[in-house]
Amino acid sequence: MFAKKAALVLLASSANVAAFSPNVNTNSAFNKKTSQRLMCGLVAAIDDIWTSKTVGFDDIALLNDHDKETNEVLEKTSHILYHRGPDGMTCSSGSIGQEDSGSKARWAMGHTRLAIVDPNNRKADMPFQLDFEVDGKMKKVKLAANGEIYNHEKVYADLVADDGWEHERISGSDCEVIAHSFARHGGAATAAKLDGMFAFVVFEEDVETGTVKAFAARDPVGIKPLYFGRALNANTESTDASGYVFSSELKALVGHVVPASVTAIPAGHYWTPEEGMVCYFNPDWLRKVRYSVF
Repeated sequence: MFAKKAALVLLASSANVAAFSPNVNTNSAFNKKTSQRLMCGLVAAIDDIWTSKTVGFDDIALLNDHDKETNEVLEKTSHILYHRGPDGMTCSSGSIGQEDSGSKARWAMGHTRLAIVDPNNRKADMPFQLDFEVDGKMKKVKLAANGEIYNHEKVYADLVADDGWEHERISGSDCEVIAHSFARHGGAATAAKLDGMFAFVVFEEDVETGTVKAFAARDPVGIKPLYFGRALNANTESTDASGYVFSSELKALVGHVVPASVTAIPAGHYWTPEEGMVCYFNPDWLRKVRYSVF
């Protein structure tokens, strides 16, 4: 299913994008000054309400200012990845779930954008925060992604044709369809539908039940990187806190996670707090001996 083609990396002119002012050469997707290939970057964090029985919230630096107008720690951490996406940086945080049911969680997402698809539209900036009515239930989806979805138009068209999907896209962003598909089909099915190179994190709330989901996935070939680990307690830095932190690069995790807990999500896998790591891409041809790596 994975496309047998190379992605054309087209970087929008900074003159056409009202972006966060970078001091980066954006004439091409390869920055000659820093010798770094540019691409989107993400940072995300959420309280662990699935395996932890902690009363109240732990002292997690990325989440402590979730309800303030500016989450300074999140902005500082996201800026570490600014070289990946010089066309804009957006940080959002808040809370989802219901406190009385024990499912309330703080969340935070930072995203640095390399504007390729729909570059002039600021509604295409991530993280996306989209609300969908699905089977009479309201779902709130938070999405941060890095990559390019080659079949995004087909994924959305199939939602409309096969599922009667009535929610319009707010942008032409290829990554936006991940949120639409997630709300309708869930994470595992969505990851399997995507044809492209990607790494993404989703936090979703079912408003009626207060159920909160956390989901992270990486493309079948592993072109786009994604790491995560258990959050550090901001006070002691030696105590495992009840939370998860995700990032496109290891250096943005420094000081935020227990070093021994850091894991790279493997190619063709997704992660949830309930299931752990799960392989979603395992075609027959990949299991044949002549394609195996010994």
